[in-house]
Amino acid sequence: MSNTNTPTAGQAGLGPGPVTLRVSVIDRCQNRCVYCIPAGGVELFAHRDILRYEEILRLVKLLRDGPGLGKVHLTGGEPLLRRGLGELVRMLAEAGVVDIALTTNGLALAQMAAELKRAGLRRVNVSIDTLRPATYTKLTGNTIVDGPAKISRGIDAALAAGLAVKLNAIMLRGLNDAEAGALVRLAVSRGLTLRFIELMPFGPAADSHEQLFVSSAETLENLRRDATLQCESLRPIAPKLGSSTRPFSLKTADGLAGRIGVISSTTQPFCRECNRVRLTAAGDLIGCLARSSKGVNIRDLLRDETDEQRVSQKIRQAVQDVLTHKRTNKNFDQAKNMAQVGG
Repeated sequence: MSNTNTPTAGQAGLGPGPVTLRVSVIDRCQNRCVYCIPAGGVELFAHRDILRYEEILRLVKLLRDGPGLGKVHLTGGEPLLRRGLGELVRMLAEAGVVDIALTTNGLALAQMAAELKRAGLRRVNVSIDTLRPATYTKLTGNTIVDGPAKISRGIDAALAAGLAVKLNAIMLRGLNDAEAGALVRLAVSRGLTLRFIELMPFGPAADSHEQLFVSSAETLENLRRDATLQCESLRPIAPKLGSSTRPFSLKTADGLAGRIGVISSTTQPFCRECNRVRLTAAGDLIGCLARSSKGVNIRDLLRDETDEQRVSQKIRQAVQDVLTHKRTNKNFDQAKNMAQVGG
C-alpha cells in the first residue's frame, strides 16, 4: 500500500534537521505489556553485551560533531531500572546535549524524578494506558502493584521536580479504548498533553493486531462523543516540522482547555519527516522501527580504541546507512519485540 505521507524508495533518507538519537539503556522491564513483550518473556541480553555509559557517550559525541544531534531520548525496556541512570544523564548534559528526554512506565519515577532533573534531564514521557487497576493488570501482567496509583505519584513528582511531562497511551479494542476520554480529562486537568499512539503490528502485537487495533481517527471520534470528557471542540493544530505527533486543541463543556496529540504510525506514516536513529542496549543501530533490515551492530566499534579516525568514520557511515533506509510503505517487517528494539 502507498500513502501520500510515505516516501518512495527514491525519497527515503535523511529528514529535516539534526539527528534524534533514541537510546535503549536496558532491555529489562517490570511489566509484560501485551503489545511489547510476549507472555513467556524474551531472551535478555548478556550483561557483557550491554553498552556501557562511556560507549553511549562516544556515539553521542560523534553525532554531535558530525551530522548534528538534536536530542537524546532514553528508553528501554524500562530505563529507570538501569543502575546509575542519573550519571548517564549528567554525562550527556556535560557533553553539551541540551535536550535530554526519557520515556518510562512511571513505576519508579516518584523516587527518581528529582535526581534526574538535577542531572540534566529536561523532559519525561510517561506511559499511562489505563486508570483502572484491574485493566492495568490485564495489559501489563503486573499483579504486584497498583500501577495507576504509582504512575500518578510519579507524574506528580516529575512536575514538582520541574520536568516537562507528556503522557502516552495506546488504545486497545475491548481493553482500554473506552477510557480515552477519562485519560484526556486527567491529562488536561493537570495542564499536560496526552498523545495517543497507534498500536504497531510487530512483536507480540503482530498476531492480534487486527483484533486490538484502534486507529487515531477512531480515537478522535470517540473523544468527540465521550460522555466523560464532554468535548465541546477538537481542532487540528499545525504540527512542528519533523514531529511525529499531530496536535489538536481541546475544549470541554465544563471549561477545561488544552491539547492532545495522535501518533499515527500505522495509518499515516511520517517517514519523510523522520530523522530518528535508535541504539539498542546491545549496540544495534536501527534507522526504522518498522524494518528488520539494514540494522548494524556498532558495539565492537564503540569499544575499539585502536584508531579513532577510522572508527569514527565507520560509525558515522553506519549512522548514514541506517538513516537512508527508512521504510517505503506502510508495511511492518520488524522481527524483534519492542523491549529489544527500544520503545
